[in-house]
Amino acid sequence: MSNALGFETVAVLKRLLLAFIILGLVTPAVFRGLHAMAEAVTEPRAGLQADESDPNIALLDAVWDRLVAVAAPSAPLAWPPQLHLLTDAEMTMAKMVPKDPNAFATLYRGTSLVCVNKALLNSIVEGNANRLAFILGHELSHVKLGHIQHAPAGGTLLLMTVFTREKEIAADRNGIKLALAAGYDFREAMSGPKRFIEVGLDQPPLWPATHPSWTQRLALLEKNRASLWNSMGAFNNGVLFLTVEQYASAERCFESVVKAFPDCYEAHANLGYARLMEYCDLLRPEDMAEFAIGHIMIGGFYRRPDSLIEKGRGINAELWKQATRSLEEALRLKPDLTLAKASLGIAYLVRPEGKDVSKASRYLEEAAAAAAMKDNSLGTVSRAGVLVNLSVAELAAGKAELSDRHLVQANRLAGNVAVIRAAILYNYAQELVQSDKGNQRRNASDALYKYLKIGSPASIWWKLGLDSYSKLCSESGMNCETEQQIRAGATQEFRPLPPVEVRQGIQVQLGDSIEEVQKGLGPAITIPIARDAKLNRYRYLKLGIDVIGTDQVMAISLNSRLAPALKLQMQGSGGQARNLKVGMTEPQVTQVLGPTSFAATVFNAATPYRFYPQVGLAARFVQGRVAEWLVVILPRREG
Repeated sequence: MSNALGFETVAVLKRLLLAFIILGLVTPAVFRGLHAMAEAVTEPRAGLQADESDPNIALLDAVWDRLVAVAAPSAPLAWPPQLHLLTDAEMTMAKMVPKDPNAFATLYRGTSLVCVNKALLNSIVEGNANRLAFILGHELSHVKLGHIQHAPAGGTLLLMTVFTREKEIAADRNGIKLALAAGYDFREAMSGPKRFIEVGLDQPPLWPATHPSWTQRLALLEKNRASLWNSMGAFNNGVLFLTVEQYASAERCFESVVKAFPDCYEAHANLGYARLMEYCDLLRPEDMAEFAIGHIMIGGFYRRPDSLIEKGRGINAELWKQATRSLEEALRLKPDLTLAKASLGIAYLVRPEGKDVSKASRYLEEAAAAAAMKDNSLGTVSRAGVLVNLSVAELAAGKAELSDRHLVQANRLAGNVAVIRAAILYNYAQELVQSDKGNQRRNASDALYKYLKIGSPASIWWKLGLDSYSKLCSESGMNCETEQQIRAGATQEFRPLPPVEVRQGIQVQLGDSIEEVQKGLGPAITIPIARDAKLNRYRYLKLGIDVIGTDQVMAISLNSRLAPALKLQMQGSGGQARNLKVGMTEPQVTQVLGPTSFAATVFNAATPYRFYPQVGLAARFVQGRVAEWLVVILPRREG
């Protein structure tokens, strides 16, 4: 935090302050006070020192650092702006009343400043970091949005005040978005404006058209509340965790979102999806055999997710109920939500009491109809997945012809996406097995062999497919490959990702203790993701990396050109080494990792990640280049 606020000449300051009051960034009272301060300054001063013993300093520093960490730099001003706490002595010298709370953004000699006084901290903030985050976020937004360097030229006083009123509202909206992105609570932050009203400061004393009343501003923020949920770091991190199949972490994130924004249907849908995937990941191959259904195309259904081992395997009826309740709440809020219907269709195929084909088919048919109309919330892969799942429900209902028709449609959309093609092959084989024609069993065996070659051995269906393939071979007397022969040639191209070498001699890897990481890398800016779960993002701006986790590292983000390279080693003796860097183009990434990747199959963030499961990496592309590499999970172990 900067504690220096210097003025070179009285004349320059007067001109600047006149511009500020026209902009509405400084209230008339502050303008008069700083004007008096300018009159008192006859010589350049080195600076005005804040009281370092004030307990508010630590609070200001902590909140300011988190806000700046999530705010993109604002050209052409130097970044970040300087923060200054006005002391009582400075207020008195400026002929301002120290007990009057105030905050403002200003510009001096190309340096942007955000100033607050002690009265604001004592009577409005009252030690509440969430309130302070909204206030500082508002002033920081004046800098980010270019308000302090673009004063209107000419025009009437009315036009100027209308112009500045719009800026105040824009700064409110952007300020709460910054506070949410930094992990602060919406409802607690809104207690700040309410506190202004409680102490009798609802309406500014002069020029009320420049600064809307706090009552008006609260009403506008509440009105725009439905558009604010996606500013929460918890939502975007939750989408990321869904993409990379870390469902327990995704669940924690979306629980935080629905707690703050109970009317956010997207968060309810994603929360239900995450819980459904946790339920599916707990299922055993014998549970799936009891359901007697084909290969569902959805995330989850992996046999050994480390994060769920402690919960025990098998059917968890309570988790299923929690998942369906969240999905149903999403549909209550938005009845035409396609992805919630698609997920509920899956849920009723794996219902704890046994599949309910009628309900599953109804939900999936509605989702497929939306997919046929090219619902904007569904990508090509998601539309193919819905059709595959509908074919599974139809086959379970004994409608093989309809099932086959949808598999054909899904195949047209699948392209070269291996996970879709694998599910299609598996379900096609099930159709052939159920056929009355005896000669179809060889075709079923061929389809299953192709499935086993391209499917993931970690999938719960891989073991079922292998058993079915072996049985068909035995019954028909065919010579079929053993499990070991099938697995050979399906090995991963790269060795497991080694630790990330942040700097010489200091490495970070998944599973490391957060405490030990901080000992090695030093203190970080801590941004809560899901506070109730103590899930945080630890940001090291000067190293270009973030570490995400609770007590252990769950993900490592390399998000600037300051970040180190990721080093991959090809398998085999003397395998060639490859480096992955922030700034690489998409073709360069494809040349190293190949084309096998996928994005989230549920609501995507504004810039979705691409996940490369063979190496446990995700990439975020901006304008065709990698803006971030994320080390998310170790490659799945087969068997």
